[in-house]
Amino acid sequence: MRQGLTIVLAGHIDHGKTTLVRALTGIDTDRLEEEKRRGMTIELGFAPWRLPDGRWVSFVDVPGHERLVHTMIAGAAGVDAVLLVVAADEGVMPQTVEHAEVCRLLGLREGIVVLTKVDRVDDDWRAFVAETVREWLAEFGWGHFPVLEVSALRGDGLDRLRQALVDLLDRLPVPPPVQASRIAVDRVFSLAGVGTIVTGTMEGTPFRVRQTVTVYPKGLTATIRSIQVHKRSVPEAVPGARTALNLQGVHHTELARGDWVAEPGRMTVDRAWYAWVRWLPEAARWRKPGSVMRFHFHHGAAAHVARLFWVGPPPSQWPETALVRLVFAGPVAGNADDAFVLRAISPTRAVGGGRLIEPVGRRTRRRERSVATAWRDWPDLTPEDRLERYVELHSPAGVTGSDLVAWTGWTDETLRRHLAPLIEAGRLVADRWPEATFVTTAQAVQTAWDRARRVLAEYHARHPLRSGMPRETWVQQWCPRAHPFWNGVIAAWVQEGRVVQAGDEVRLAEFRVVLPPDLAEAIQALRAEIARHPWEGLRWPDVRERALQMGVDPEDLLVYLRESAGVLALEMEGVLHLVDADYADQFRRLLERLAEGRDAVTVGDVKQATGWSRKWTIAWLEFAARQQWTHRVGDRHYVRRVQERGPGE
Repeated sequence: MRQGLTIVLAGHIDHGKTTLVRALTGIDTDRLEEEKRRGMTIELGFAPWRLPDGRWVSFVDVPGHERLVHTMIAGAAGVDAVLLVVAADEGVMPQTVEHAEVCRLLGLREGIVVLTKVDRVDDDWRAFVAETVREWLAEFGWGHFPVLEVSALRGDGLDRLRQALVDLLDRLPVPPPVQASRIAVDRVFSLAGVGTIVTGTMEGTPFRVRQTVTVYPKGLTATIRSIQVHKRSVPEAVPGARTALNLQGVHHTELARGDWVAEPGRMTVDRAWYAWVRWLPEAARWRKPGSVMRFHFHHGAAAHVARLFWVGPPPSQWPETALVRLVFAGPVAGNADDAFVLRAISPTRAVGGGRLIEPVGRRTRRRERSVATAWRDWPDLTPEDRLERYVELHSPAGVTGSDLVAWTGWTDETLRRHLAPLIEAGRLVADRWPEATFVTTAQAVQTAWDRARRVLAEYHARHPLRSGMPRETWVQQWCPRAHPFWNGVIAAWVQEGRVVQAGDEVRLAEFRVVLPPDLAEAIQALRAEIARHPWEGLRWPDVRERALQMGVDPEDLLVYLRESAGVLALEMEGVLHLVDADYADQFRRLLERLAEGRDAVTVGDVKQATGWSRKWTIAWLEFAARQQWTHRVGDRHYVRRVQERGPGE
């Protein structure tokens, strides 16, 4: 059973909204001195009505003046239904229509129409206005709303209205726990001894005491010290309730109406958003569409000025719906499918509204063409379709699980529920399912393999003497995004036998270093010549010239000699010498023999035992240190002994 209902009172100025709330609840929602003096609502007002069974109806009283529609929209954020108030002595007026249009643009589909001040008119006029209102409701799409006649001053019809509110509460379903916790802040103030208080209508899963929250778009972090719903302290706030949060860790001067309080990481912030807009007929009467236009943008309790750009060529006439790009002067926080309203700058009038789709991020013409294709039918897409298209738009880079929850604002369970059929069908690929810390398309993985294979094939063609390509270099040339997910993909390729990884190098499974006969003969001759020069070998500059004569890359030849021909490179005074690797084993045995009984040797010990010059002795000792055969302390070289020799040692 639904615990409560939050309903916004909409309607033209002086049609009796505040008086009606006072008659139903006994609470005067006009709390400001100026409101009482002028006899009109200026700021949002709130009043609860508690039912005998413990359930509640929370009323949000909004201004009816045309210059205060921005405040009215802030009060309508997140509510469940609308109570449209029409005075019997005036009927449907301009702000009646605009308030109704705003409520419909915000997605409100349930409500009640109250014909007030019936005590001021005769029966014939009352019947005429009631019939006129019903006809207008039918044309507007709210023909299912009941129309009740009430006199708030005399009390006529109040019992029927209360019963209609209870029926509406019974009829509305319990909102599913799809969205993560958030509140569109419509009031900020401070109380002595308490601290910062923010109020708004609760959306999504409950907020709880001591929960950590983030203030968007400012990125401030706070902790919920206490929660009140209808001036009663509660351990948690349920969806749809008018809620006051006492926040610890932020000062009230840092916050303002229009901010969002939400679970950390559950909203996205950007200065530009793609959006789907439905235009009202008023837009066509207002002006012809231009390539760039400015509007008042109302989202949650926030109001911004937005520059609107068409995604695609500008239309010659106002379309019924359109995909647009909205650009703001500052950051705007939101989630996919958040409702908003657009109002003309002058004259101020609602001309359209719609749904946020995704932040623009880095805009390119190619990406915008893809966006136009993906989101042109946004309202008709299922949650699964939207997820798949969002991931496709961000492929081959893919998206992280935190990207998805920040975009959608969903709970983790909701995200998994909508991802599951896509992953089971093979349309999306996720790592560590069901945690889904990273998601991309199956096509993106195939595209990545095609690129990775091409990079390796090109490398093998350029470097036929090298047994493999450095893994890090290879990954940098094809991997669309640095993420552990791709390490798992590479491991799968290795397991499937597509690539072979040896140490820090990779190669295609079918690749082998195969030397042409003439090159193999030339390298064999070079190898024999190196063996004929023990300990000193051949100088690299001389070998480099030989490589150029062979028609091979000198660096490739050096790698081949070191990896496949039993040659090591020894440096002396900045010049490499290529030496037979067998001499390295002999030198290690020599060091072990010289160190017997004393653990360490000196340059003089090695020089005396070998008859080498001091330069060559130092060069070989430095080589031994790089191989970690020795450890130098001052002039002494401590030898690390091999307890168990491997084959050939």
